[in-house]
Amino acid sequence: GLVFWFHNKDQAIAPEQSDSTNVVKSEQKEEIQMFIIEILIEENKKTITLETDSTKTLFEYLLKLDEENKLDLEYEQYEFGVFITAFEGEKADSTQEFWKFMINGEDSNVGVSDYIPQPEDKVSFEIEKFI
Repeated sequence: GLVFWFHNKDQAIAPEQSDSTNVVKSEQKEEIQMFIIEILIEENKKTITLETDSTKTLFEYLLKLDEENKLDLEYEQYEFGVFITAFEGEKADSTQEFWKFMINGEDSNVGVSDYIPQPEDKVSFEIEKFI
């Protein structure tokens, strides 16, 4: 069989190690992955766009926003995870309602302390009454 070599800057590079693999790697590094948090408070919607590294939980992002004074967050910590009690001072009446958490328009089946936002996700919060 024939073997072809590509010459680049006086070095021989096998086809498997050609520049095409390097291009893919550099594109992944440069491409910024974003996700959106929407919080509906009565008729007002607060929208925050954040960069995700696909390793931090949604709660970690919310805490960081709270620490940076970009979001007023209140929560309670339980053994099973975190329960959001208020955004921007708007408390859910724990006897009859809660802050519902949705991912891309679907009710979440995990909590904010377990969910890791993925690129292009839209995460929404709104107060919902218990059924």
